[in-house]
Amino acid sequence: MREELKNFLKELKQYGIEKNIPNVSETVGKFLNFIVKISKAKTGVEIGCANGYSTIWLAEAFVHNEGKLTSIDFSAPSLKQARENITKLGFEDIVEFKFGDGIKILTQLDQKFDFVFLDAQKGNYHLFWDLIKTKIHNGSIVIVDDVLKFPEKTQKFMEQMKKEKEFDYQILPLDQDDGVMVIKKR
Repeated sequence: MREELKNFLKELKQYGIEKNIPNVSETVGKFLNFIVKISKAKTGVEIGCANGYSTIWLAEAFVHNEGKLTSIDFSAPSLKQARENITKLGFEDIVEFKFGDGIKILTQLDQKFDFVFLDAQKGNYHLFWDLIKTKIHNGSIVIVDDVLKFPEKTQKFMEQMKKEKEFDYQILPLDQDDGVMVIKKR
């Protein structure tokens, strides 16, 4: 990763902390970047982008893979910031932004994805999952953020995952107080 990008990410992370923007941790950002690269994913969707911190980590990996990322958010100010940040870094040809309700937008997307990152309304993770599993193929990877930090909000989703027969998953405690779920369709 080029030094300019590392510095931009560091500054954006600090800005997010100061403005109370719910960005992923640096550890999760690095993990997302790594997983996209090693999976050789060409098509991805991010649900919940805040100011684009996670989007940048993902976009850099999709550039590496010569792929494309769709990023969805329901907050107009957040999406505007994310778009500006992606443009500053020259990733505008890699990332397509979609504004609105993530569930509605997912239903309108006609493609299957190699990679999905879910970091939206935690209480609706189970509803997102119902759609996500129709938008992926065998071998696709799904990363779900905040599965340990908000157990009361993600309870329905966690119960749902225990019943899934076509998917393998593992929870990785990447941060001191939180973790991600990594899901792979068999």
